[in-house]
Amino acid sequence: PGPGDLALFCPLCLQPGINMPLLWEQKWLVMRRLVVDGNFTAQHMNMREPELDIFLSDGSAYMVTDAEYQAHLSSAMESKERSTCSNHRAVNAANANRSNLRATGVGATACARHGCFVPHSVVDFQKGERQVFFDLLYYSICEGIKHSGDRIDTSLVIYDVGCQWNLHFAERVDNCPALTLPDNVEIIAAVGKFHLSAHKLACFARYSLNFIVGAAQVDGEILETLWAPFNKISPTARSMSQAHRQEILDDHMRNLNWKKLVGIVKTLLRKYKHANKGIDDTRIPFEDLTKSLDVNKVSLWESDEKRAMERRGEHLDIYHLRIDKAPTMAEIRLKLTETEYADTGKLGSVSWLIEGINLEDAQDALRVDIRQLPQDASATQKAVVAEKRQKLAVWISKYHEKTDAMTQGIELNSGTMPMDDIRFCTADTEELGQEVGDVEFTSEEIGDEVPAEVMGIWMPSSISHQDALALDLGALRTEELQLQQGQANDCLERLRQALGHKSIIYRQHFRSSDSTWVGTRSKQEAFRCRIKIDKCVRSYQRARDAMGRLGVDEETLRNVYQQIQPNQLTVNQEVTEENRYGQGSDRLAWFWRVNNGGDVREDLWMDEFYRVNWLKAKARWQRREEELNLVQHEMGWTIGWFRHKMGEWDKRYQQATRLGHQAYAQWQVLLWERFVLNAENSFKDKMIMVS
Repeated sequence: PGPGDLALFCPLCLQPGINMPLLWEQKWLVMRRLVVDGNFTAQHMNMREPELDIFLSDGSAYMVTDAEYQAHLSSAMESKERSTCSNHRAVNAANANRSNLRATGVGATACARHGCFVPHSVVDFQKGERQVFFDLLYYSICEGIKHSGDRIDTSLVIYDVGCQWNLHFAERVDNCPALTLPDNVEIIAAVGKFHLSAHKLACFARYSLNFIVGAAQVDGEILETLWAPFNKISPTARSMSQAHRQEILDDHMRNLNWKKLVGIVKTLLRKYKHANKGIDDTRIPFEDLTKSLDVNKVSLWESDEKRAMERRGEHLDIYHLRIDKAPTMAEIRLKLTETEYADTGKLGSVSWLIEGINLEDAQDALRVDIRQLPQDASATQKAVVAEKRQKLAVWISKYHEKTDAMTQGIELNSGTMPMDDIRFCTADTEELGQEVGDVEFTSEEIGDEVPAEVMGIWMPSSISHQDALALDLGALRTEELQLQQGQANDCLERLRQALGHKSIIYRQHFRSSDSTWVGTRSKQEAFRCRIKIDKCVRSYQRARDAMGRLGVDEETLRNVYQQIQPNQLTVNQEVTEENRYGQGSDRLAWFWRVNNGGDVREDLWMDEFYRVNWLKAKARWQRREEELNLVQHEMGWTIGWFRHKMGEWDKRYQQATRLGHQAYAQWQVLLWERFVLNAENSFKDKMIMVS
């Protein structure tokens, strides 16, 4: 047998001459998807008499041929790699000098999607006094790529330190005779999703699997799941002879591949189900976000994305926020203190309705002032609140006089009593370093009347639809509905801006503060943002409740003007943690995808925020689409691989001359035929077959 001939490989991966079609409509499907990783538990001690060791299957399975590998080690470069990224443990662990060990671990290559070890690609980390870590990995990578044949031009290679190993890969392949690759091979380096968060931010866009066409839904960490059972035999194999250890590791890896093969039909069906769900979860949010944005901006972003996918490298930095577009602290403070009230310039029904909405906001502001009073409020503090309460009561009284004129003296109820959602009132009572509580006013301080902040404000939404028609107030209800919708839209826009400002405070000021003063000041600004956010939510809730009383249908309230939940008001991680783990399933809260996302042209920071979120939302949806397409093709490739194995054993049956050989070959034919029938029945109406 030749190198790797006794190994069992993955039935789902493309293999020329076995399950790989001759023609393709989608070129991105024809890609080797490999993951490389090291295991530093699988050590091997120095042998006392290595010359007595005898190999029975050297290089015939998963471990590489020892003589060829030793020849490569003799030509390996001795210069230590200096990491240009984080101080990665993988390099340091491999470079550890342990004089009692022949090998400090093993490095393996496996298919990234299914976790099957690639034949003749597992190497020992042998260093001695030389620093040749990446040269060892290069050998494993080259062997893994060569096993797939020469008809696949693109190879996606995923490794924990992918930003480092690919820097000099092409140069080493050219200069080292033992490192060979098929002609015209394109290598795309990537980093597993879990490990990428530990890299520098600059590595994120350039090595993230989320931004690689054809990567589909792969996390690049599947070898970690294989090391767990692998480590159970490592202590036993540590003191074996080299040949014995190689055979034990080969048998273990073949067993793991066989288990994958036996359960591959169930695995594909599960992936098919998840792929369909993933498309539904990412396509609709992406389409909603696109509809809410300016068409010209979306067209520009699409051009940038296409150029980045074609050229890669530094062009992929479009997925990073251009932080120079963010507003300064002074600009944020100015926007937080700005308050706009509509002024029609005339006394009519519209201005009267707007005044009612403004009165509700004024009541809310007064309730905030009361909640922010300390428990031991002074007489001066209480006097300030009492004065505001008196002015508000006068304003409400004048408003009700206008109400009598608008309704022509019709007998009306007391109006809608304000009720705040306590979930969005906590920021008002959490001033930094200050204990607060409820403040009680005596009857002399507020009189016997209802306090102004909880007085009912009468508006057409205060009565039922039937009563409004009976009182001939239908036109006023229609006007109020339009105004309340506008109020809700304005609240959502202010909410989006406040959340964006809070995110940039955390990233640009709070997390990078170099002094206690700057940190405290940033906390205060973030706290002001939180108060602003809660205020916007309460105002939105009042507008939404009024819309419900005014007859807006349930579908609109459920799909357009939805309820806002506290967990949707978190700092946006696309700003604060661009390279975090788990972005493949992210989705923006619903209020980012509605109304006037395209109407913030004057705010460069919000434009930048939407740009990055749109690009990432599209990438998530595209990877999900690729996953479904790839799973459907893998179903066909699996059946092709099973048929190939059945044909191989049928040929051996025909060539066999002994009854025992014929019986075993016939049993293998029947075994693989059962695999074929099971796969065909399970994948019916799901798979894509390319002949």
